[in-house]
Amino acid sequence: MTAPAAGQETSLGTIRLPPGAILTGLVTRNGQPTADAVVQVRVGGTGPRHHFVLTRTRRDGSYQLSLPAALTVKRLCAHAPRHPCPGSGRGSGQGPGYAFADDLVMGKPGSTATRNLGFEL
Repeated sequence: MTAPAAGQETSLGTIRLPPGAILTGLVTRNGQPTADAVVQVRVGGTGPRHHFVLTRTRRDGSYQLSLPAALTVKRLCAHAPRHPCPGSGRGSGQGPGYAFADDLVMGKPGSTATRNLGFEL
């Protein structure tokens, strides 16, 4: 079997995904909700080569991601564009242009976890 080419239509039928959990929150910069901040979820180690999911905050600074239930998020990081999420540090912290929290466990299917992060810039 070969992978479909870009733009090629396929008939895969219904793909059923298990119900997930929702991760939501607010990102602030200098105490104010910030639009277009990067929110990164890492499920491996804290280094840049580990698996992650990215989104950006809305105009009101909010974000929302659907993740597998019972997943352990190794690092949740919010940062300004062009400011990387740090690969060092443990627990939670912040620095110029970023904030992070480690080891967040997602709940049962259909549950919502809220994690707000703030940084200075």
